[in-house]
Amino acid sequence: MLDGESLSLREGPVKDLILRFVIGGIVVSAFAALGDVLKPKSFAGLFGAAPSIALATLGLTIAAKGKVYAATEARSMIAGALAFFLYADLCSWLMVRRKLKVMPVTLSAVGIWLVCSISIWFLVLR
Repeated sequence: MLDGESLSLREGPVKDLILRFVIGGIVVSAFAALGDVLKPKSFAGLFGAAPSIALATLGLTIAAKGKVYAATEARSMIAGALAFFLYADLCSWLMVRRKLKVMPVTLSAVGIWLVCSISIWFLVLR
């Protein structure tokens, strides 16, 4: 049998999960609609997931832990996005210009992504 205290502890995480689901769904749907309106249609994928999930997560983080903590998290998200952009640009360049196969390019570029993210963290975020 659960006492009142442990029941209230369980409701907190469940409530957070439901809130994340609802907010995330609304924001993902809004960004997907925006991506569907823009031309070319290849932008739809850009607006479909990562930015909307990041915004929903930041909103929940502000509510749960405050603006200062959320600012630190947002700064880390920007650094991660920059490292991912460098990774995607390198993969694209190697596959389009050098006509290399997808699997070796993406797997070997993960190491470069790791070096970029650690370097950005070490130089900027530390």
